[in-house]
Amino acid sequence: MSDMTEADRYLLEQIRQGNADGWTQLVDRHQGRLLAFAREQLSDAHAAEDAVQETFLGFLKAVATFRQQSSLETYLFVILRHRIIDNYRRRPVHSCSLQDEFGGGSTSDTPPAELGQTLAGTDPSASWYVRRDEAQDQLR
Repeated sequence: MSDMTEADRYLLEQIRQGNADGWTQLVDRHQGRLLAFAREQLSDAHAAEDAVQETFLGFLKAVATFRQQSSLETYLFVILRHRIIDNYRRRPVHSCSLQDEFGGGSTSDTPPAELGQTLAGTDPSASWYVRRDEAQDQLR
């Protein structure tokens, strides 16, 4: 079953025939929602705009093979989602170690055991309270 409306079918046919007005209508109709979604997912506004442009280019490349099993809007959002995922995959991964952040590396005088104490703090943890309650239950 196809979720395509008559308007979507007409627009798709116009685009397949190379009608520039059909393309303009498609972009005008869907660009705002696509851009809003991309901006929400990507922190960089330029990257969001690029992703939307790549979405329209991807649609244009695949328009001949589009099987009309979903609405044009759904198909465009699927393409955009893939572009956003690609954007995240291209980002460099930054990692740091606790020793780098809090000292305790090979150049520091702080032994690893003290580093763990510093990070853990002096407040009792949730597991400390559970162990205490279990011990009290056993004594009863």
